[in-house]
Amino acid sequence: MERFVNEPFKNTGTDAWRILFEAARAFAISSGDQTDDRLPAVGDLCLLCQEPLSEAGASRIGRFNDFISSEASRLAQATRTRLEEALGGLRSVAIPSEQVISENFAIYAEDNAVRAGVTSHLVEAIRDFERRRAAMVSGATEIPGVPELSDLLATVRGEHNFLEAEAHELEHKATHPARLDEKRARLAVLRDRNTFAANLPSMLQRHADLSALQCIRRCLQLVNTRAISTHITALRKEMVTAEFNKRIQSEIEILDLKHIPFQLQETSSGGQNLFSIGLQGVKHVKNNQVLSEGEQRALALACFLAEIGDDREKYGMIIDDPVSSLDHIRMRRVAKRLVAEAAKGRQVVIFTHSIVFFNEIVSEASRFGEQTPLVKTVIRKTDSAGFGVIEEDKEPWVADLSARIGALRDRAKSYASLTEFDTESYRRLVKDFYSDLRETWERAVEELVLNKTIVRFVPDVMTTRLKAVGVDDDDYRTIYHAMKHVSERSGHDMSSGRDIPQPKPSEMADDLNVLDDFRIAYRAKQKRLTEAREKLEEPVKAILE
Repeated sequence: MERFVNEPFKNTGTDAWRILFEAARAFAISSGDQTDDRLPAVGDLCLLCQEPLSEAGASRIGRFNDFISSEASRLAQATRTRLEEALGGLRSVAIPSEQVISENFAIYAEDNAVRAGVTSHLVEAIRDFERRRAAMVSGATEIPGVPELSDLLATVRGEHNFLEAEAHELEHKATHPARLDEKRARLAVLRDRNTFAANLPSMLQRHADLSALQCIRRCLQLVNTRAISTHITALRKEMVTAEFNKRIQSEIEILDLKHIPFQLQETSSGGQNLFSIGLQGVKHVKNNQVLSEGEQRALALACFLAEIGDDREKYGMIIDDPVSSLDHIRMRRVAKRLVAEAAKGRQVVIFTHSIVFFNEIVSEASRFGEQTPLVKTVIRKTDSAGFGVIEEDKEPWVADLSARIGALRDRAKSYASLTEFDTESYRRLVKDFYSDLRETWERAVEELVLNKTIVRFVPDVMTTRLKAVGVDDDDYRTIYHAMKHVSERSGHDMSSGRDIPQPKPSEMADDLNVLDDFRIAYRAKQKRLTEAREKLEEPVKAILE
């Protein structure tokens, strides 16, 4: 208060003066006599005594106001400085996070329930301290209180002392060799358990695989067919092989394969018997390396017939083109063998493209008579229905003269409605017609003129049919000119100089009538020749005188 030592009033500038001054100014402001931003001047009422101020009094109050203002500012700044220092110290306090406490005390908390509770209380206390500091630093009006921690601190201190004692004891025990070895053994066991736990899924899977493998091996042992195959082989050799081999050798002889050294080979697989016919020799040679295609087919047919030879049920047989690549002699043997099988009461269905084999079957079946009834079926193609038309009790086109003439007559009638004769389609139609007509003339020579004395695809010569054969000059002339005429239109490539026009349908019908008229006339002639020559077969009757 040095600036006020010369004032006439004692204690000017002290706290009592300051309090009186602040109270008087607050009263003056509240009564409306003065505002807080203006001090009393000379002549104004004093804030303290309410008397007019002299110049010295006004000066004194002004200086006192300046002192209060500067002192308050200084005190406020000092207070703020102390507050920032206190807040800085509060901010710098290291409070560990909940996660750090949880991680560091994790093993400690797992030891028992008490230590787990201590750890939980520590986490809650850290959480409360952190909330209180955050409120104080932020300047909040409400500051959370601090929980009572005396019991917790006592528990923590007790745990700390206990752990230090336990650590000291463990350290003491660790220096003892026996205890150290025990701990090492215990550590090894724990490590082994850890390794075992890590490898347990793989070990369980391996155990399951080995168990399954053992079961599979046991099953294989139980279902092994070796013993069955051995027993079957013995029975087969005793009861089957000898008879089967005999039947195969018989079939081989029938089909003219006796000159080839064959042997029956047998094996067992999976409890089943397997038979095969192979060539005899020092080394194993495949059949197709030695046998021709025809011999292989004959051998396959012999094996098939031998296999069904003991079939007492007499099931039907379906055979597709069995004589492909066979010569005529063996073809006849196959025909006889199949017809003989049919004679036993078995139905035999044969598909073939060979007209020779067809005639052999027909000839052999006729020899057996009623024992082998025969159905001849032709499968052919027509322009209207396409392929697959089945005709029963028919023979192929090459074997029926009357049917040919009838078919050609129907074709000629179907052409009668045609009006365009210069087209390529009509040219091909004419060519096909005259090609068939030429073949029909050839069939007429075989079937009609020679009376089937010699027939294509049939090896026999039937001399008794010569009785109806008689070819004179008129017959030769008719056949010669008719064949010459149809040959010109049936496929020969004409020169440009002989480019004759295509015949009309009526001309085609006339050319067919030439053949039909010849057939009728020659049939009548055959009848006369037969009657006359049958008389030659009779002995001359003696005349008694």
